[in-house]
Amino acid sequence: MILKRRSALLMSALIALFPLCAGAQTAYPTKPIRLVVGYAPGASTDLMARFTAEHMGHLLNQRIVVENRPGADSALATRLVKNERPDGHTLLFTTLTLAFNLHAFKEPGYKLDDFVTIGAYGYTGNTLFVNTRSSGAKTLKEFIAYSQANPGKITVSSLGKGSAPALAANRFGTQAKMGWREIPFKSAADAVAAVVAGTVDAYMAAPSTAMASMSQPDIAVFAVTGDVPSPALPGVPTFKQLGYDMPDSISLGVFAPRDTPQPIIDKLRAALEEAKLNDDNRKKVEAAGLQLYAGDWKNFDARLKASGDLYLADTRQLGIEPQ
Repeated sequence: MILKRRSALLMSALIALFPLCAGAQTAYPTKPIRLVVGYAPGASTDLMARFTAEHMGHLLNQRIVVENRPGADSALATRLVKNERPDGHTLLFTTLTLAFNLHAFKEPGYKLDDFVTIGAYGYTGNTLFVNTRSSGAKTLKEFIAYSQANPGKITVSSLGKGSAPALAANRFGTQAKMGWREIPFKSAADAVAAVVAGTVDAYMAAPSTAMASMSQPDIAVFAVTGDVPSPALPGVPTFKQLGYDMPDSISLGVFAPRDTPQPIIDKLRAALEEAKLNDDNRKKVEAAGLQLYAGDWKNFDARLKASGDLYLADTRQLGIEPQ
């Protein structure tokens, strides 16, 4: 009788303890989350990362701290997060360069399956951001005509031959027969500053970057990539509306290291998607020249994988070799 009673008491204790153990396993987050960004403060990716950290952090009831680790077109940040403990407290915020860099570098230091896609929070197109001082152009048509009449005179900023701005510039330059010369810079801030100063004529800049300099003398934005105009740049047409095939856009999202527990992945995905439904969040993002991403994590994951193939085709056409 005593043995049966002890067994019953032990079983009751184990049953009472089980929910506590299960809760301890799924409790997340238990401390501030690091959101590592592979670009410098002030870039469009950094700006969207800060919106994401603020909006998701509110829903997760935990602070999300943006940590900038620029270098190697975001590959340094990617390698860092890959090697972090997969407990959901260190995440990567990046663009489609996650796939691009697999072809841009001989030894990128990671594979796509080193990460789990949480989802995209936003996206931005590229604008043709121009200093018209040398060309005197008032429209895209006039800018193209000047470039064709003065081969090699018009210059365009880039972040290196394999960078997204350079590929977009090359795609448009080929279609419009621009014949412009590429001038590389180390950062988007430097590339934009050169255009504002008039030492370079153009740059494929994010709308958020272009907006900050629109009031400067001789600065114009002639067109934006993507299927729809940017809400932040009223009156600026898309390249598509002007007859050019320029699908280039930059999707920005969150990734976790491989082997992060599925309950944590699910919680992060749910918070990201819920944040996108908030109308105040949307207004803040659009006021900064960015837009919320409409698709879910599966859509973003498929886009990421397809973008790697497009990048490889572009670089092969341009004769760009991995570094």
